[in-house]
Amino acid sequence: MKTLCIAIAILIAYNTTTNAQANAPLSTIDVLSYNYTITVQDATDSIYGKAIIQLKPLSNYRNVALNLQGISTNGKGMLVTYVTALPSQKKLPYTHSNNVLTITADTSIQQLYIAYQGIPSDGLIIGKNKFGSRTWFGDNWPNRAQHWLPCVDAPADKATVNWTVQVPNTYSVTANGVLTQELNNANDTKVYTYTEAHPIPTKVMTIGVAQFQKSCNTTNSCVPICNLYYPETYATQPTKMQSSDSILLFFTNVIGAYPYAKLNNVQSTTMFGGMENANNIFYDENAIDGKANVDALIAHEIAHQWWGNTVTEKDYSHIWLSEGFATFFTNYYLEKKYGTDTLNKRLAADAKKVKAFLKYNKRPVIDTTTDYMSLLNANSYEKGGLFLQALRLQLGDAMFFNAIKKYYTMYKYKNVNTTDFKKMMTEVSGKNLDALFYKWLYTAELPGF
Repeated sequence: MKTLCIAIAILIAYNTTTNAQANAPLSTIDVLSYNYTITVQDATDSIYGKAIIQLKPLSNYRNVALNLQGISTNGKGMLVTYVTALPSQKKLPYTHSNNVLTITADTSIQQLYIAYQGIPSDGLIIGKNKFGSRTWFGDNWPNRAQHWLPCVDAPADKATVNWTVQVPNTYSVTANGVLTQELNNANDTKVYTYTEAHPIPTKVMTIGVAQFQKSCNTTNSCVPICNLYYPETYATQPTKMQSSDSILLFFTNVIGAYPYAKLNNVQSTTMFGGMENANNIFYDENAIDGKANVDALIAHEIAHQWWGNTVTEKDYSHIWLSEGFATFFTNYYLEKKYGTDTLNKRLAADAKKVKAFLKYNKRPVIDTTTDYMSLLNANSYEKGGLFLQALRLQLGDAMFFNAIKKYYTMYKYKNVNTTDFKKMMTEVSGKNLDALFYKWLYTAELPGF
């Protein structure tokens, strides 16, 4: 993820409401799959949603708790209209308070059907792009999916997702996964269905609805890449996104096979400069207009397809395993493309950012704050990346990247914490890395700078 400077102030101000939300407990259920049907309209910001949620019981229970924002004093939020068990279609009692949907269901019920509607206060960003055209973009990081989707809104509970999205026929839809169906209805609407077969966290589940122009090609690694632009941008024939082909191939060779069936780069209107939604990356509408070199931005978001989306932190205190890794691999790609001088300049700039941050924030990289937005900082990004560079120098490239590949292979589509990563690096290197990990990740200092 890359943040916009203008967005930082918004995020900090917004944070007092976002992180007060209670996340549903993970101790009783594991969500295996979400099947969402979302209907949007031009005449209203209300959405109509249906969710089929497949559960795996982890222990005995009499209630299932899901995150879902209720109706607030401003009239925005989601109203649940009914809940049933599948396949029996038996109606289930439920309560919806404090932004938690609690459903009376025991372990014999492992599939829920939830119907709901409302105007999202966040999560699904509904508005107009810079050209004045109407757009809808899912923007779930960190725990904002619950504003428009019933879910377990925490990175540790990964699931597959199926999207069925009905829109006025003047719009197109992009989403996670493969487009499996596109239908024209008699009432001037279209229905798009996308299926993501690999488990991903809710933070990177998304849809995008807009008027798009699309250009596609297949990479040397046989992955279809499509760049989706607003028509006004497409008319200027932007070319800067073409580097995504070589970037994807580079990371495939360094880390392992690309983990998804496609990659969409999408011009969007949300709060972030770039958002690494699984195989459906959103870029700020001004970032990919063809006027600037955006290799670093593209590399960062594509690196996240491996780090954060496929190998996912168990909780946000270990977010450096996502953002620090994306920062390091961006630097590594630019080193190989432009040379060591470019790397050294970036490392120096990163160290300067970390020093400035630590001067006023005596916090370690492993940070247990529940103020998730505040974790978008130089500790999680630059210091995490610098630590990986220090580890690379200590182990040497051959050993370091061999361990990285083994770590990725072992935890592909799973969740990790820092201990998991240290264990793999220790096993491959045969070295005691305790002191190195401790100084870099558990203290508020910048070793060696």
